[in-house]
Amino acid sequence: YGNIYGWRIAYDSMESWGWPVDAQVKLAMDHAVRQLSERGAVMEKVDLGFSIKDMDTFKNGLFSTSMGPQCFK
Repeated sequence: YGNIYGWRIAYDSMESWGWPVDAQVKLAMDHAVRQLSERGAVMEKVDLGFSIKDMDTFKNGLFSTSMGPQCFK
């Protein structure tokens, strides 16, 4: 992307979704947020409002796209 200085990037850490986030996923996300911030992006932690009860809808939507077959290789 080249220079990302000043970009505003929102991310959801998934902490309030209702199930534990794998430690490796959390470390990777924290690392990515830190790297983007160090390159000048303005990182904003947000809560998208998802919860475990939304996962069936999310899963069905994802699997109905062209990405679905990739999940079952």
